[in-house]
Amino acid sequence: IIISGNVDKALIFKCAEKIPVVAVGYNIVGDNIQSIALDNTMGGYMATLHLIQLGHMNIAHLKGLPNHEDAISRFHGYQKALDEAGIAFKKKLVLEGDFSIKTGYERTVELIQSQVYFSAIFAANDLTAYGAIKALHDHGYDVPDDISVIGFDDLPTSPYFTPSLTTLRQPLDEIGAISAQCILKLLCGEEERVRLPPISLIARESTKSRYR
Repeated sequence: IIISGNVDKALIFKCAEKIPVVAVGYNIVGDNIQSIALDNTMGGYMATLHLIQLGHMNIAHLKGLPNHEDAISRFHGYQKALDEAGIAFKKKLVLEGDFSIKTGYERTVELIQSQVYFSAIFAANDLTAYGAIKALHDHGYDVPDDISVIGFDDLPTSPYFTPSLTTLRQPLDEIGAISAQCILKLLCGEEERVRLPPISLIARESTKSRYR
């Protein structure tokens, strides 16, 4: 079972020549392989739409790893939500990241220093959001009164962060159970029909309407 989204697909196919492979976070088809992919594009769309519905028009996006399928899909969802709302895409509001707290902090500092106006941040994952909130706090911005921040994952620490983090919840327990079922089926020469629960928006304290 592969759960890292940055494993080269060629390596996955090579492994599948010898053993059954369940690839979580991929959309790939091959013999002895079953892929399990969440709709990260929809998740990115939902996160950005939440901010738009709160009245934010200048939404920054801190991306994940450049070649990571989840990161790419979440960015596409961000673009789709902006496009549907008639909001112009601003390249200066999008910064490359790597899903880490450290980079979330550093990219947010870069964003602040660039003096490009933004009122919200969609971070590619919760760790990036933690770093972003810390950077905003260190530079005199209040979250969410000045800047709203939304993450992605709903880590166990996110409800207890200050402020508690608005995020997109992935059904991780269900993914683990389905992955185990799939690998057992493949070992028996069968294939499991996969139906994942949807990603859900968890609204907490780190986002706020601009209309209030």
